[in-house]
Amino acid sequence: MKKKILFMIGNLNVGGVQKSLLSLLHYFDYEKYDVSLLILENKNIFIDKVPPEVNVMTDVFDDSIFHKPINSITNLINNKKYKYVVLKIFQLICQLFNKGIGALILSKIMIMQISNKKFENDFDVAIDYGGQQILYFMVDYINASKKVTYFHNDYAKWDYYYLMDRKYYKKVDYIVTVSDLCAKSLFEYFPQVGLKIKVIENIVDFETMELYSEQINFHIIKNCFTIMTTGRVCQDKGVDIAIEAARILKSKKIQFKWYWIGPGSTSSYDYSDIESSFEFLGMIPAPFQVLKYCDLYVQPSRFEGKAMTIEEAKILGIPIIATKFSTVDNQITENVNGFICEINAESVAETIENFIKQRHPLKFPKNAGNKEEIEKLYALIEA
Repeated sequence: MKKKILFMIGNLNVGGVQKSLLSLLHYFDYEKYDVSLLILENKNIFIDKVPPEVNVMTDVFDDSIFHKPINSITNLINNKKYKYVVLKIFQLICQLFNKGIGALILSKIMIMQISNKKFENDFDVAIDYGGQQILYFMVDYINASKKVTYFHNDYAKWDYYYLMDRKYYKKVDYIVTVSDLCAKSLFEYFPQVGLKIKVIENIVDFETMELYSEQINFHIIKNCFTIMTTGRVCQDKGVDIAIEAARILKSKKIQFKWYWIGPGSTSSYDYSDIESSFEFLGMIPAPFQVLKYCDLYVQPSRFEGKAMTIEEAKILGIPIIATKFSTVDNQITENVNGFICEINAESVAETIENFIKQRHPLKFPKNAGNKEEIEKLYALIEA
């Protein structure tokens, strides 16, 4: 009799967590396990990448409860008469989030959207692959003999849901994270569940990268030093740092082209003076199709869990420059597979400049991948 496994995730849009799950499902043993995937939102660019053996369940997350208020708030902000009041209320909500109260309220509201969805199926193991609201829903509404939750980041950088997590982590069998530092961070916040915390790295190898290898309509500039960054267009990923670093490089007459791949609005960032050297490409399902033609990968983030994009660069043997976010040492070894710099534009620009001028003599090794990590999950399932 096959064990029945349920995976849960918010969506299958572009993102490191989504790619990590798809890589895991790519190597799963379907002769031994009967696998279902519950997707809570209807944002699923990668849904066709799910292996055919997986029973996919969608349309369970009614997000209209958010869309209508958000549209109304947007209209109020656009109306000059109410803009000031709405922004002040928004600032108050942000302050509540900093204290954990707002996150607690938001979590409860999101659970209400799916709490009327009763799942009568019984599973041997339920695995929440996203954490937070999905964790709470899994604990309260999924029938499973064993429950596992994932947290893909450094908890110290993402502790907004602490009040809820403290309650719900006690109710699961295992809490999986992606690096030793992330595990240490979880333990510092939740020492009472320390024995439940396990490390299973994201699976990245060339075979799973090829899952997203469809042709893209893009031609990289040749005969020019090319740089690439992948990530959401936001402060956390360091887009402001990258723009300013590019500005510094250009002021020094260094010839380069920097491509930023990822979703998000660029309207808040002024880069008109460097558009010829710095270009936002938007969301591309297979960034490595661009990366493999680049000379350098740069990760200017303020924090990361374990960046899938860095692992992809390592698979391809592309030199890497990353800022000194808390988990960077889990991925980069200085002068072996990359370089680490401070989290500011000056340090990023200086490190890029040195690399361009010196063309580092070390041969950057290609990483063979780590598909054996799946055995660690099997061990939790069978424990």
